[in-house]
Amino acid sequence: MLRLLAVFCLIVIGICACQKEKTPDENLIARDALQTEQGHNVEMLYSDSAQVKVKINAPLLLRYTDRNAPRQVFPEGVKIIFFDPNKQIQSQLTGRYAVRYETQGRTIIRDSVRWNSVQLERLETTELIWDEKQNIVYSDKFVKITKPGEVIYGWGFRTNQSFTNWRINAIEGRFKADGFSQGLE
Repeated sequence: MLRLLAVFCLIVIGICACQKEKTPDENLIARDALQTEQGHNVEMLYSDSAQVKVKINAPLLLRYTDRNAPRQVFPEGVKIIFFDPNKQIQSQLTGRYAVRYETQGRTIIRDSVRWNSVQLERLETTELIWDEKQNIVYSDKFVKITKPGEVIYGWGFRTNQSFTNWRINAIEGRFKADGFSQGLE
């Protein structure tokens, strides 16, 4: 009986000794999990002087409250609506993934990024960066802009936040010129 008890104790000690110690990565994940807020079907409004400028909708929001790098992650996509001073929709921006760095005031939208204006302009790219502090939107990726009767391609894009004054780098495409279409390469 004493021998059986000794064997049992050795087995228990062996099992306890074989417990896996957490790696630094696992500790980091556990710490991040404690610093994460989660929201489903969120709607966020950004205003200036009590006037709504931007509305953000997303099926899932993960907000990381880390002091050094607070950020909001939209892993299931995002829809951003920009309003004019008369509270009318000016344009809409969508993407399948986005991350907003709170202290930098910068949002990066990735994967199937599309911007549509009420003037029937459409921008398509793989990545777009919205700098809230400078009120600009830009990309250094390939972009395609479609307007009625025109298709413009280029590498790199920059515009004001209202998308009314934009510039494309390394441009090529099909443009309207004096009532007829002409290719430009």
